[in-house]
Amino acid sequence: MIALLFRQLKHYILELSTFFENHSFAKFFEFEISCLADKFLMEAEEDVKSGRENGGLQRR
Repeated sequence: MIALLFRQLKHYILELSTFFENHSFAKFFEFEISCLADKFLMEAEEDVKSGRENGGLQRR
């Protein structure tokens, strides 16, 4: 569930960045959010593989 939300968030961020493609702040924002989304997505996928609940919200 969490992974799906972050995939959608990343998709919307990429759409916004194409809308503002010549604006440097939008590119910076897209990059930062994309990196954060990738991090949480990887953690959520690891949690699913290991059988943990809450999609990465538990601390190791």
